Amino acid sequence: MSAQVSENDRCQALNSLSDEELINFYDDVTSNTLQKLSKCRSVLKAKLDEYIDLKIDKLRRSYLQIAERKLTQCSDRKSATFGPEVDYFVDPEKSEILYGDFLPKCGLAFTFDDGPHKTLTRKLLTSLDNENLLVNFFVVGDRVRASPDILKEQYAQGHLIGNHTQSHEDLRKLSFKNATAEIENGFNIITKTIGDYIPFFFFFYGAHTKDLQAYLNHFNRFEFYWNIDTLDWKIKDPEELYIRALEKIERTQHGIILMHDIQPQTIATAPFLFEALRMAGYTPYLIRPLKKGPTQNVP
Repeated sequence: MSAQVSENDRCQALNSLSDEELINFYDDVTSNTLQKLSKCRSVLKAKLDEYIDLKIDKLRRSYLQIAERKLTQCSDRKSATFGPEVDYFVDPEKSEILYGDFLPKCGLAFTFDDGPHKTLTRKLLTSLDNENLLVNFFVVGDRVRASPDILKEQYAQGHLIGNHTQSHEDLRKLSFKNATAEIENGFNIITKTIGDYIPFFFFFYGAHTKDLQAYLNHFNRFEFYWNIDTLDWKIKDPEELYIRALEKIERTQHGIILMHDIQPQTIATAPFLFEALRMAGYTPYLIRPLKKGPTQNVP
């Protein structure tokens, strides 16, 4: 929406949207990225929360039956929670692309990108804690700057924090100098916030260049990719997202799952997905770096 649009016009336009359309503006409403919403922000948020609650209730009634149809039993693993996860260590001196095919059958590593979000990330942290589960987060530097306390909570709970650039730019469209600055600024703000350096990096849309890959390799960093893309940024209905995620997991049966903790439908779906995978006998993995050399070795 144009910056010239008045607050009344902006509120009227958003209020006129259907619930399915309004959900696309969830981040704008809840993260205050649209400044001129003081007159209607609480109304819009209440409308969105009600819509999501209704979708969650619908999914809660059907998720077990859906899982039985979509997933075959993967193993006889029995646990009260989906976690605890199994650690998978990678050596920074052998930097490479982590695609997911290295995990064994029935092994899944969850990555959540684009956060931290002011409200949604904390909801996800609660779900993860309930499942006794640690995951790999890939955070955006500008969002870390806006919500450093949330990143500190993620790290304090034991989750692994990777870099997803400073401002979520497509680095292919930048000069090499500006692209590497995006990478380094992302690492630096993470390290400054949590006091630790983790050599994991996720390109925006997974879009890299050979020069940037060589740059990461030079500094012994791992590039993450995925082999299970849930498209959770695109699929706004939690039940549809749940079904798609199960279908993709059933097809592949192991690997790195891409999700985003700034999407309300993802946060709504995650507890049911974890439960379905637990019942089907999947094993969660957390990808960790072998600690070598100084804690802080960002150039």
